[in-house]
Amino acid sequence: MLKLRKLTENDSKDVYDMLQLIDANENGFLNHVKDTPYEVFGKWLKQNVDMSNAINLPNGLVPQTTYWLYDDNEPVGIGRIRHYLNDALRENGGNIGYAIASPHRSKGYGKEILRLLLVECKNMGMTEVLLDPFKTNEWSNQVIIKNSGKLVRETDVKNYYIINTTNLLFRKATGEDADEYTKCHTLCWQAAYKDIVSDDFLGNLTEHYEERLVKFRNYLSTSDSENYCVIIDDEMIGFLSFGKSRDDDKPDYGEINGIYLLKEYWDKGLGKKIFEFAMEELKQMGYKNIIIWTLEENQRARRFYEKFGFVTDGETKEAEYGRKLKVVRYALEAGIYENSYSRSEWGSW
Repeated sequence: MLKLRKLTENDSKDVYDMLQLIDANENGFLNHVKDTPYEVFGKWLKQNVDMSNAINLPNGLVPQTTYWLYDDNEPVGIGRIRHYLNDALRENGGNIGYAIASPHRSKGYGKEILRLLLVECKNMGMTEVLLDPFKTNEWSNQVIIKNSGKLVRETDVKNYYIINTTNLLFRKATGEDADEYTKCHTLCWQAAYKDIVSDDFLGNLTEHYEERLVKFRNYLSTSDSENYCVIIDDEMIGFLSFGKSRDDDKPDYGEINGIYLLKEYWDKGLGKKIFEFAMEELKQMGYKNIIIWTLEENQRARRFYEKFGFVTDGETKEAEYGRKLKVVRYALEAGIYENSYSRSEWGSW
């Protein structure tokens, strides 16, 4: 029976012996245990436990968890999951790496270890993962494709695949969704605008829940905007709203009114997917240009919009959220969709 076991400080010599059957550089997968004395194996295990827990991470590295693939009681392979990616790892490394010990190859273990690692990724809350095998590694490319890998980019040397670990659903919101919509709106605002909007204002979102529920029920029943619930595994984890521009000076523009995610779903690539959905829907509605307003102090959101090619157009206004805050307008002009930024090269948001 095949199963994954997470690396621990107590792993025994059978794992060490298995690692001696994997090259030090196995098509880009680094095996630092190869040809090292068994006496230092314990120290290496401790370092990997720390890395999984983000303890003493060297500069440029991210948290990474290592697993052993066992067939009954025999270790036959190793897999690693990087919890998230930085710019360097998006180009070289990806979220998942794995290798099978030489005596156990060509037995289907590669496909199975990747399948099991994807389950672990889903359990960790990762909704998509990036893998970047060398083009010359035909075996690894085929394993990824068999695990539903979608080729999103390639260079002269590497292929870049995305694998989705969960089903993301966009469902049009109605008045019947008002309760979940209001709860989600409250939690999203309290997380996204902490240290920007006043604490009293954010606290009042909870205190005046019933009043806001009535307003959202009416809004969702009568709004001219397109409002969607973002669903994963039957749970509403965010929402978005878009439609015709509300600004008199941009009558022919589309507008994204808002996009929000529960905090526990941040940094998993979902924001990008949701935003792309809204942009594509606006495009299908005939809008070639898009605007979006955001708080000037919301640097996280501003960086996100700028990656899509949005730029500030000089328009500002004030909003009252317990204190006066400046709101800035971003615009995306016709043609920027295809020409400004290759969104397949993104990391997580």
